[in-house]
Amino acid sequence: MWLHKLGTDQSSDICLYHEKDDTFSIGLQKSKSQKFLFVGSESKITSFIFFIDASKPEDGLKVLTPRVVGIDNWASHRGNHFFIIRRSEEFFNSELVACPVDDVSVTTVLIPHRER
Repeated sequence: MWLHKLGTDQSSDICLYHEKDDTFSIGLQKSKSQKFLFVGSESKITSFIFFIDASKPEDGLKVLTPRVVGIDNWASHRGNHFFIIRRSEEFFNSELVACPVDDVSVTTVLIPHRER
């Protein structure tokens, strides 16, 4: 994943992320708020997400959800929070958590996993 500023030479592009594991693929998605870009790397059973402030791409990628084998993640943004849906063998019906944009290490479970 490369950062390119329109109108500049490609030789000044910055590599934001390089996935070394060929069982993973990389995807890019803009938040509905238009304020963030989500860069996801996923395999069949694992996904993890980075984010970048669309107004300050030079600040680089920041980890939103760490790479944990067996956990799938999906992210969105609204207001001052990211919202993350997590699914795993343990939480096969998913759970919804929120975290503040300025401290993604602080998560709050909004809707816990339910057995049925």
